[in-house]
Parts: sequence; C-alpha cells; structure tokens
Amino acid sequence: MTQVRVMLVDDHALFREGLVLLLKGRPNLHVVAEAATGEEALAQLESSRPDLVLLDLNLPGIGGVEACRLLKERAPELRVVILTMSDDLESIFEAVRAGACGYLLKDIASQNLLEAIDQIDREGGILEPFLARRLLAEFSGPRSAPRTAEPTAAGPILSPRETEILCKVVDGLSNKEIADRLCISKYTVGNHINNIFRKLGVNDRTQAAVAAIKMRLV
Repeated sequence: MTQVRVMLVDDHALFREGLVLLLKGRPNLHVVAEAATGEEALAQLESSRPDLVLLDLNLPGIGGVEACRLLKERAPELRVVILTMSDDLESIFEAVRAGACGYLLKDIASQNLLEAIDQIDREGGILEPFLARRLLAEFSGPRSAPRTAEPTAAGPILSPRETEILCKVVDGLSNKEIADRLCISKYTVGNHINNIFRKLGVNDRTQAAVAAIKMRLV
C-alpha cells in the first residue's frame, strides 16, 4: 500500500486536530506536518516532503492562493488541495491558476473527504460536482457543438471519445465512475484523460474542466 504524506495548513488548531484524528484512521495516510500559516508551510516543505497539502485559503500572512503558488514553484509534483469555506468563483479560479488540483469545502462529510483524498492519490486531482456546477453557470450561454471535426486556432482537436470523457470529467465523475458509465476499463479512461490533459496543456482535472468550459469543448 502506497503511503501518502500529508501536510495540513490551517490557522485553526482545533480544525487541524480533527483532521489529524480523521486521517490517522487510514493506514495509507500519514500527517507529516502541520502549519498555521503559508510561511510555516513553506518553511517545513523541504524537511517534511509531503505528497499532498490540504490548504485553507483564509490564512494570515501571505494567504492561501499565494502559498499554493509558492509551494508548487518549489515542489512542482506536490498536489495541493484547497479545503476552505469559500465557494466564490474568483477564489476557485485563483486557486486553480495557482496550481491547486482540487477544491473542497469544509462542510464535506468525513468519509467523502477520505474518498476525495483517495481519488487524488489515484488520479492526480478531483473536481467536485459543486465546482462543476459553478463553472457551468459562469460560462453558460449559447453553446456551439464540441470542436472535434476540424482544427481551429481557438482550441485543440479532441476525438469523440475524448470529448465524451471530458464531459464526464466536467460533471465531476471519477475514472471508475466514467468507466462504469461507458462500459470501458478505468485504465482506458486514464489513457484518454492523459491525452486530454496533453492536448489542453493542463495538469489535472480541475484545470481541464476550466479549459474545456471556457473553450466550449464540451
């Protein structure tokens, strides 16, 4: 079993303590560092070597978005997941632009949080349905057919299957859920998603969804 090294960054000690107790119940999760500020997180990054950071946006000092950007600059392979109370679109977009691979709200159920961490470990990111709905609402309007038939200067060419899978990603489905819906293996889904990421020039599901909706690829 692969162990995931987790750093918790939140200025509320009681909330961090609750997360530590929750994560201790999973043998594959190991909390290697806690920080109350972005500065503390950056100072502990090299010594703790986390695989995953659960990061609040509302931090004293440099703030969550800037902390995310700096963490990703120093450790590009690090997976940063925003865990916060804020669900406004500007915060979401800023976090995605800073390199966050997921965005979760603090009212998430404990089991759902653990499942989200597992999905991030398997697939590199997560797109929650609430975020998909907010993105779709923001960019809703007259929509053209997906750009799959011919190349354009505005966006990449996706195959019909890639477009179908990208639609499922935008809906917030995991690889397994997509595989079950389309009656294909999750490994095939993973290969398609890697191709989609390459064509869109993105690194994770959240960035792919934002790009797809903005470019009206789905």
